[in-house]
Amino acid sequence: MKCAFDPLEFVERLTRKTIFLGKEAQSKGIQAINHGNSNDISRNSQTTFDCAPFAAVFDVTMANLLKMAGKMDEKIVDLERETRNSEEKHKNRLKKFGEDFDSIFRQFQELDGRISKVGSGAVTIGDRLETDDIQRERALDGKELVEYLIEFNGDRSELEGNVPKKLLDYFISYESSVDRYRRKKNALKKDERNAIEDAKGRKLLRVSDLQSKEKIHLYQKAMIAKLLYNVALELDSDKMTKSKARIEIVHRELEKILVNQFASANKDGNYDDMREASLILFDFNGGDSCVAEYILKFKKPPPTLIKNDLELATRINSVEEASAEDDSRLEDFFQSITKICHNEHKETNRMFNNPAVVMSQLIHEIFEERIKRFLGIILRNDEKIQLLLYLKTLCKAYELTLKLLDSFKGFGLAPEQLASQTLIDSLFNEYRDNYIDKEVQSLNEIYQTELNGILNEQNESKKAGEVLSTTLISLETARVDFIGVSEEAVQRCLLLSHKQEVPNNLGRVFNTLITHLVKNYVNGALDQAVANIPVAKIKNPYTKQVAFIEDFFSMIYFVNQIVIFVQKHFHVDMFRHISVSANDLTNCENKKNNALSKLEDKIEEGMIKSLSALSNVMKIILSGQKQTDYKLRDDDTTLFPNGRSQTCSDMVQFIKARATMFNNYLDGKNVELILEEFGMRAYECLFAHYKTMKISQGTGGFRLLQDLTAYRECANIFGEEVKENFDVLKEISKVHNIDLESLKVLFTDTLLSKLSKSDVTEFISQRTDFRANWVGKYI
Repeated sequence: MKCAFDPLEFVERLTRKTIFLGKEAQSKGIQAINHGNSNDISRNSQTTFDCAPFAAVFDVTMANLLKMAGKMDEKIVDLERETRNSEEKHKNRLKKFGEDFDSIFRQFQELDGRISKVGSGAVTIGDRLETDDIQRERALDGKELVEYLIEFNGDRSELEGNVPKKLLDYFISYESSVDRYRRKKNALKKDERNAIEDAKGRKLLRVSDLQSKEKIHLYQKAMIAKLLYNVALELDSDKMTKSKARIEIVHRELEKILVNQFASANKDGNYDDMREASLILFDFNGGDSCVAEYILKFKKPPPTLIKNDLELATRINSVEEASAEDDSRLEDFFQSITKICHNEHKETNRMFNNPAVVMSQLIHEIFEERIKRFLGIILRNDEKIQLLLYLKTLCKAYELTLKLLDSFKGFGLAPEQLASQTLIDSLFNEYRDNYIDKEVQSLNEIYQTELNGILNEQNESKKAGEVLSTTLISLETARVDFIGVSEEAVQRCLLLSHKQEVPNNLGRVFNTLITHLVKNYVNGALDQAVANIPVAKIKNPYTKQVAFIEDFFSMIYFVNQIVIFVQKHFHVDMFRHISVSANDLTNCENKKNNALSKLEDKIEEGMIKSLSALSNVMKIILSGQKQTDYKLRDDDTTLFPNGRSQTCSDMVQFIKARATMFNNYLDGKNVELILEEFGMRAYECLFAHYKTMKISQGTGGFRLLQDLTAYRECANIFGEEVKENFDVLKEISKVHNIDLESLKVLFTDTLLSKLSKSDVTEFISQRTDFRANWVGKYI
């Protein structure tokens, strides 16, 4: 934003600049005089600044500015005066608007009060009129009932003998004074008017929609008969005995006629007549007789339908038939039931004003009669064939029933009308109560059949000779034929067990699996594997005995995998359901842990036997070492052509093969432990072996170094402790490659210092030049 012009500041700046220029010119003139240059002085005097013109301009400008400032002040005063006037006018206008608004608001309040007063008066008048109307209706209804009671208590000839047809005809034709009054006024009863009003917008059949005056008249008589019947039930006076008996007869006969009309229309497929009859019956007695007549076809199904259901339920006659084809008996049956229910829903919507009531009773009738009968037939049939087939059929039936109930959601039934849980309980409670006993029995049969087949194969194999244990066990069998069967049982258990019984039932299923899979199947094969490990002295060839040892370690791998399957099955499929009951969870885990603990004990026993057997095999290999491998003639200076002896090659190959076996079949810490123990045993065998080998100095010692170096390289597959022992073993070659004077240094300053004196003596004694007098002198 630019600042306003300040004339005083402008003059000051202009004056300051003028004075500055004058002083500068004056100073230049003095300098010229000092230098004696008169010409310059003359010339400077001619260029001296003259301020007179500027002063004149300045005076004129100042006068103009002062004149303009005066005019500006006058304008400001005028604008301030106009602004004050405008503000005053605006305040007066706002004040007037406020006064007008208050006046209008007071008028509106007065009008609202008058409207409320008139409305209240209208409501009061309406209430009084309605009360009068109700009282008049009640008075007319009471008068009408009294006239009918008096009339039917009389001695007219039409009423004598209480003949049902005559009584009904007279009742229908009788016209009371109230009937004549209403006919004259062309008025409907209040309840009939309400029925018409309630039906608006819902496309329901109303009294006014009845096709003929006769139907309307019949409806009116039915309503009177209903009221008379209710009154007659309360009559205790002996004077009204005739009336009471005759009204009961009329009520009964009228109900028969209405039901017959509905049944006839139903038989002819006349939906309009059925709907009219149902309207009258629902208002007459709640529609019970009407609904009972309609669903009679489901209470008493035709013989052909019963026969078809029987043939469908018993279509499977053997396990082979059930396995050979896709068993669709239940799907076919429930599909037909679904179709029937949906068709009936469409029909009832056409026939009844309140189809939900009809559909509720119809569905319950279908469940109680047809579905229940079909399930009984098919389950009895399947139980005779095989218990597992029975359980599968029961489970599938339960699932299809839930699906069927879910398909009824579009019928508009309230939960209490459908009562799904009641329907399910009525069908399955008798089967669910003893379900778990049959499930466990079926599991025992399946598992035992599998075990018997394995046992038979084992016996046949034993007849042909010794059998490897791994032929007696299969991961696929364990996963599919044992755990797979258990998984299916768990799904059935969760579906069919009562909620409070789920933990206990799952525990029984799991315990059955542990008994047959772990204790019988796995433990049996593991026993055979341990029994096959040779315990007596092994002789060459040892291939067969080593095969049994490898078979045992292969068995360990199988056992570990099956245990993983079992643990996964327990924790994924069962744990969250069993854990709600601490008791059942503890029982299951104890059973499982006890079974697995026995497997671990058996495996430990087999490992000890295997290591002992492997030690014997290594001794056999080392026994093939020739004495001439290290004990040579003095003129023989040849080393092993392959860098090691044949026995050493066989030994290294055997050790590496066993290490590979351990790595293949074991994992984690187990591999480390077994390799460490096996390495120590290999070291002990070699250590003992070289105490018995005569070794000549020079070339014999170098040949020994070749073999011990090969053993040390092989020892890299073991842990540090084992490698340290093999380092000591390698140092033994030095005993045969140094002179006598250096022996003491060798056994005090090298790794051989770890050996005992007796071991030292034995190794030195294997030198071909050993003398007895060395002991004490050099050792």
